Amino acid sequence: MRRPRVVVAGLVCAAVIAAGAVTVPLTIFRSNPAEAAVTAEQGELLAPLWDDAQHPFTSVGTSEYFAYRQDPWSGASNKNWQVASVADGHIVIPDVSSEYSGPAMAGKYFVKATSPSVSQYKYEYIDPATSESKGTVLIPDWAVCLHEVGVVFRTVDNDVQHLWIQQPDGAKRELATTPIGTLVCMDQDARHLLVKTVDDLRLIDVQTGASKTIAAVSPEWATLTPGRVFWRTGQTATGQQVAWADRDGQASGTVDVGFTEDLQTLGDDLLVLHKTAADYQYEVRRIAAADGAVSAPLLTDARGGTALDDGTFLVGRPTSLDLLSGDGGRREVMPLPRARELAWGIGMSGDRVVASWMDSSDMAFFDVPMSEITTTAGAEWTQPRTSIPGLQRPDEPFQLSGDVLVTTQRTPGITQPQYVVAWPGGHRDIPMTSLNTVRLGRGGRLLTTFVNGVGDVLQDARTGAPADAAVKDRSKTAIDGTWVWTGPDSTGILSGKDTSTGRTKTVQATVPQSCAPGAGLQVAGRWATYCGVVVDLLGVVPDRTLTVGEGWSRVLGDGFIASLALSRDNPPELLVTDLNDPDLPHRSYGYVAAQAWRDERRIIAEAGAEDPRFAYVDNAEQVRVTKVDWLKPAPPTTRADKTAPTLTSATAGPRTSPTQSIAFSYAFTDPTSDAEPASGVASYDVRIQQRTGASGAYGAWKQQWSATTATKVTMTAAPGMDTCFRVRATDKLGNVSPWSASQCSQVDGTKPTLARLSPSDRVRYTSAVKFTFSYKDNTQLGSYDVVYRTAGAGRSLGPWVFPAAWQKTKTPSVSMTVAGGSDTCFMVRARDAAGNLTAWSPQVCTSLPLDDRSLSITGSVTRATTAMGIYGTASRLNKPGAGLYRTGQVGNRIAVVALSGPGQGAVDVWHAGRKLGRISLAATSWSRRTYYLPVTPYASGTVSIVSASTSYAWIDGFTALRY
Repeated sequence: MRRPRVVVAGLVCAAVIAAGAVTVPLTIFRSNPAEAAVTAEQGELLAPLWDDAQHPFTSVGTSEYFAYRQDPWSGASNKNWQVASVADGHIVIPDVSSEYSGPAMAGKYFVKATSPSVSQYKYEYIDPATSESKGTVLIPDWAVCLHEVGVVFRTVDNDVQHLWIQQPDGAKRELATTPIGTLVCMDQDARHLLVKTVDDLRLIDVQTGASKTIAAVSPEWATLTPGRVFWRTGQTATGQQVAWADRDGQASGTVDVGFTEDLQTLGDDLLVLHKTAADYQYEVRRIAAADGAVSAPLLTDARGGTALDDGTFLVGRPTSLDLLSGDGGRREVMPLPRARELAWGIGMSGDRVVASWMDSSDMAFFDVPMSEITTTAGAEWTQPRTSIPGLQRPDEPFQLSGDVLVTTQRTPGITQPQYVVAWPGGHRDIPMTSLNTVRLGRGGRLLTTFVNGVGDVLQDARTGAPADAAVKDRSKTAIDGTWVWTGPDSTGILSGKDTSTGRTKTVQATVPQSCAPGAGLQVAGRWATYCGVVVDLLGVVPDRTLTVGEGWSRVLGDGFIASLALSRDNPPELLVTDLNDPDLPHRSYGYVAAQAWRDERRIIAEAGAEDPRFAYVDNAEQVRVTKVDWLKPAPPTTRADKTAPTLTSATAGPRTSPTQSIAFSYAFTDPTSDAEPASGVASYDVRIQQRTGASGAYGAWKQQWSATTATKVTMTAAPGMDTCFRVRATDKLGNVSPWSASQCSQVDGTKPTLARLSPSDRVRYTSAVKFTFSYKDNTQLGSYDVVYRTAGAGRSLGPWVFPAAWQKTKTPSVSMTVAGGSDTCFMVRARDAAGNLTAWSPQVCTSLPLDDRSLSITGSVTRATTAMGIYGTASRLNKPGAGLYRTGQVGNRIAVVALSGPGQGAVDVWHAGRKLGRISLAATSWSRRTYYLPVTPYASGTVSIVSASTSYAWIDGFTALRY
């Protein structure tokens, strides 16, 4: 805790706490368009001082809490002290009255000081975080200082001053003795007191009583930092001189300060609030203890401040309260709304907040300007009169619900105003026959308007079309969306009708013996209130009676009621009651606008259906929006679901899967009944067990998927792997079904089998070759790989060729063109959809013969053309010994193409000097035939075809087979 200091414009520090105060998160909105929304804890918004006045206050602060008082000249209704947290700026003490100059802090405690008698002084230690009293100290003299450990005071005995400390728990011990004379507690921290005596400046340990002399002087000013002690030693021509010493005694020194203002500290250095030319505005400059170097301004718009015991500095600014750290950092502790921006009434619908504004809290006699905001990050208030068609009359609140806003508007020359019912993209006017002519229903769908001679009429809010429901007594009629509720009647019946569907409903309610005036019927969702009774329109929760809040002030929201508690000594207190909890607990949100009871004001507004938020006007006449996020979950509408989900289908696909990707699909239903509605399926657990092959034991179950929301799972398994699945379902209340029966699928592990290969002709007569093939599979064929190798005329077969287009092809054939005298071989292999791959098939070869024109002749040979020749030609061997030949031919078998027919002779066939055999070409009819000679060892040499008779022999060509 720091010693008292005088600070300027906007910052004062001390503390107290209100019993029962509860802190909850909320959002604060300010009417100034230049100020964005900020998040804070529950409590009033700090109102700054005017820019044209200076208001010093006594203050103290610690690293945990500080206190402030609102500007007594700003028009705000609350002039008392408030205490806030240094950590996040939330208000822990909304209203503090102090008997003396102000509240006080002692470390982490607030100390409430009173004087029960002229010879007794009372100090009560209170924990601001919990409102708990930590004990009371009674002493016979004013305290020298208040410390976290206890109250420090003095007694005089035989010309000696005794310094004592008395703790809240009653313990008392002596700390030190000093000569009679000056005795001032200059500063302190959690462990030490900095005390000035008539002779010296000393540091006293409050726990051990050990005393250490810092300087043999009695300075006018001295202070502590986390690592040093500073004290003023005198004045200079331009400022003042300050001495310092490290608290551990390692170093000391002096520094000349070129400023006349009072000094503060920051970290282990000095700080000064230097007056600028502007009125009541200060620069914050840091002064290095080592050499007196003065920093550039850390801030230029300071209005005052105080050093805290952890080396930080709390500084007031025009629009915020900031904390400067020893390392030069700065953060906003809380925003400061400008004075004289006072909210009069509010409305709320979802993220939209509308407020009307006055320049004082007194009753206004003119229409009030309005503005609106959307409660999203960074949103700002619009300027008054920019977007709202109409003003708020001072004698009647405006109304906002859904996307409909009802205001009043005066027309020049007409004394009686009219209502303006506005929505996005349109509006309509309703004459005002008297005050409160129009009542807008919750949700903005319906409204009632009073018609002279008829009474209250229910209308569609936008179109004005009559709605199918009667309104007899406004105080016993509540509109929630399209539902209109009336009652309770003398028997306690609440009656509801949905004007959009015609559906009706009745609920038995409790009728109290007496009902406070103005405590009319309200309905929001499943809850209704009337005369302090809370009714569940679903009929599940018994009726309950509210014990807090005034009936006229109650606002029913989504699962809660916000109401006001009146007090003779304090402003109204805002209380929020949890309707979802059977015990109806409530929490305090601090004080609100002092004139909240006025009928023409509406200072509480709820956000609407399924939105547990509300807005209110606080004690500083500022608008706050908070989410009621501490409510218990809504009570069940019937008894809880206790039945587990039921399996309706489950499949793992075909027993033998054609692919490695297997899928397990399943479906459950959650049984329901009128007595036990289903909570719905929440998630599934799926487990598997596997084995390799079609026989053998399965492995252990493994849970592959837990708490998945998917109704289908997929996985990849190896060929031949057999996988079984089981599934169970869990509903939203945790009921778990039994595991389903196993559903199994085995990935195909059988390779395809070869069914057919072509071509079947070893020697062909055309150059176009088509290689076809077919396979069979037990599931599904996938693709094929085809390779070939070839040998040109007179050459051996080359290596296998893998054409890219023939790999993994889906087509069961390939085609190519070959040259005469060539020999071409093919192989193929197949894979199925599961990836099982066959071996390569046997190779299949085909050869195209060399033309007779490409052969050399010997003896009597006639060249002729004929349609029977492969290439349209043939050569006739006329005499014995005549022949055709070609050198350099390789292979292990020779095939001769000749024309056979009547009167044809015979030929001998030679290869590489070896006679392969004789071929007779005689036949009863003419045809082209291929004659295959016997297989021989692979050889290379000349192939000769020689006439062996006197009859003619027609030769078309030959080919050497390599395989």
